[in-house]
Amino acid sequence: MKKKVVKFSKEQCPHCKIFEPIFKEVIEDFKDNIDFYEISLDESPFFRDIFNIRGVPSVYTFETDDFESFSNIEQLVIGHSHEGYKELKNSLSGL
Repeated sequence: MKKKVVKFSKEQCPHCKIFEPIFKEVIEDFKDNIDFYEISLDESPFFRDIFNIRGVPSVYTFETDDFESFSNIEQLVIGHSHEGYKELKNSLSGL
């Protein structure tokens, strides 16, 4: 089973715009081993409460095929942590 990585963002978020090319590069590097998803909190705001998202961009990993069991969720990046952006590849390498 492949791990899933989900990025939550908002269209007008400046940090999301900075993070976008980094995330695209990560997708390209890990697409054979990890499934990637992107969710706009502008279009699906209810996810903010489900995952208790306090800042965007937020990146989470999941170990599930059906997204019904959220027991193995890990948050990798949140908000405007530019150091977190740089460490994303290292975090994903360990999955």
